[in-house]
Amino acid sequence: MVLAPKDFRDEEYKEPREVFEDAGFDIALASSRVGDAIGVLGTRVSVNQTISSINIHNYDALVIVGGHGMIEMWHNDDLIMVVQDAVRENKIIGAICSAPVVLANAGVLQGKKATVFAESNSRLSEKGAQYTGEPVTRDGNIITADGPESAHDFGIKIEEALNESV
Repeated sequence: MVLAPKDFRDEEYKEPREVFEDAGFDIALASSRVGDAIGVLGTRVSVNQTISSINIHNYDALVIVGGHGMIEMWHNDDLIMVVQDAVRENKIIGAICSAPVVLANAGVLQGKKATVFAESNSRLSEKGAQYTGEPVTRDGNIITADGPESAHDFGIKIEEALNESV
């Protein structure tokens, strides 16, 4: 799971993580820097890996947590490269709230159905995505969601995709 070092959306981290833990998945956290990451609602998590150190080959999925802090990472070169590597390796990719814009900027939503926090929908369309407006959208191995109210269902869709790929 990748999150911004500050102002990630707490529910979009906690609810999918709970789904993943209940399913028995191991979870690694990464951000643009190591140390404490702080959610907009005050959740603190310890991050011990930078995005630049991610070797996607070692993981089954890449899940990008949204929130206001992710906006500052929309053009993060390291994150864009990890997303592109994940697509090349046919990994499950999830992005919620503002995070699907990273996928669009990485060029991986061209011709794909996707959703995003409503205020950012034009950013997806500009990059060739087919904006659905749905709470959660799956197109192949890419799963996107619109915001905190969809966080649990987003986690479930990722779990289902991971179970299919086993």
